[in-house]
Amino acid sequence: MSGDAQLRFGKFTLLHRIATGGMGEVHLAKLRGPSGFEKLVVIKRLLETRKSTPHYIDMFFSEARVAAQLGHSNIVQIYEVGQIDGVHYIAMEYIQGKSFRQILDTAHAQRGFFPAPYTLDVIAELCAGLSFAHNASHLSGASMGLIHRDVNPHNVLISYQGEVKIIDFGIAKSELTLEQTQAGTIKGTVVYMSPEQANGKRLDKRSDIFSVGICLYEALVGDNPFYKASITASLEAIRQSDYEPLEQGRPELLAFAPIVSRALQRDPTERYADCSEMAAQLLALRDQNVLPRPPQRLATYLQNLFLNDKAEEERLLSRTELVELSQSGTLEVATALPAALGDGDATQVRGSLTPRLEITVPGRASAQSSSPQIGQEGPLEESTQPGGTEPADDITPDRQTAPPLTAAPRPTQPTPPPWPFFVQRALVDILAVEGRLQSWAQRALPRGHAHWQRLQPQL
Repeated sequence: MSGDAQLRFGKFTLLHRIATGGMGEVHLAKLRGPSGFEKLVVIKRLLETRKSTPHYIDMFFSEARVAAQLGHSNIVQIYEVGQIDGVHYIAMEYIQGKSFRQILDTAHAQRGFFPAPYTLDVIAELCAGLSFAHNASHLSGASMGLIHRDVNPHNVLISYQGEVKIIDFGIAKSELTLEQTQAGTIKGTVVYMSPEQANGKRLDKRSDIFSVGICLYEALVGDNPFYKASITASLEAIRQSDYEPLEQGRPELLAFAPIVSRALQRDPTERYADCSEMAAQLLALRDQNVLPRPPQRLATYLQNLFLNDKAEEERLLSRTELVELSQSGTLEVATALPAALGDGDATQVRGSLTPRLEITVPGRASAQSSSPQIGQEGPLEESTQPGGTEPADDITPDRQTAPPLTAAPRPTQPTPPPWPFFVQRALVDILAVEGRLQSWAQRALPRGHAHWQRLQPQL
């Protein structure tokens, strides 16, 4: 599926392909239910070329087995897993926003750096989610022993409302993982590994803390402390925990130096014992007013930073909505938007999908109607209800609509049916007689008036 093509996938409608990898593809999808229920979700599907290999199926579902046990506000939720038409899939929470990687890159490119107060908030939320995962238990109460093993800015999503979410537990190690990683095997993103991970040693949750320290350093400085010219050089720098101290950076970053130093200790025993300890120290900086208070909330900062991207994403959602409804045979006011707007697109209205009034016309692909303006409530066809002022039963107005975008033309009155021919002919004859009488009167009246004047003296 490419572009805005729609594809039914069981109870889901795949709206847009987000990404494709070596093992699966990720789609933005809509789940529809009874009584107008709708929900945007993310569908991850196993590729056709992998679906017959048990090894890939187990790897694919390993993320779902782990994340499904983690009900936390800082972890993307797994809704369900299953198989539709022989294709394995995972349905998960949709986050409208950007990855921490995209945010850092854009902030450093446009504004020089990502503000330290926002960095504090994001990393503290990241620590809260990881602490919950590290200490999660089975239903029986036994520890899951979960380690993410791939904590990096790509796997941290931040919504446009400032929500921080951890994703991609695909290589996480836990008691639920059917395939246990052998000692000496390295999994993860190289420049975010811990020294013990780079050496292929046995890991515990403190390995993730080292990765969080790298994320914190990079967000503050703008560079990964262990990024080198080659993978070999990067691994060696990690093994030695060799990086430029934060004290040599901007003065306002000095308050973070003790936290970064402890998180990036080469010896795991010298790091924080749990992510919650690291989060507590970060939040203490905020409580002590060590950092300047930001002029706006993180949500406002992100929406301004990605103003164009957010608008484009909303236009995409609006277009896919129109395509989906046109394919389902539903007539809606939103289909008139492109002509009204003049740009061929149904644009976003107040940050939500295009508001619409819709009516299903059985057996008709289109209908002539006098469409009300967006934001104006009015019938699309004659109402059969008393008074004719309420919308018909099959019309669902969205009352949270924006003011009219353009002035809609006033609907023309329908032409009455023609009269029978004999009535038309009679009217013509009557008008003709009337015309002759008027002409005779105009000629006769002056002559009669002159004759009356001649007769008056005689009388």
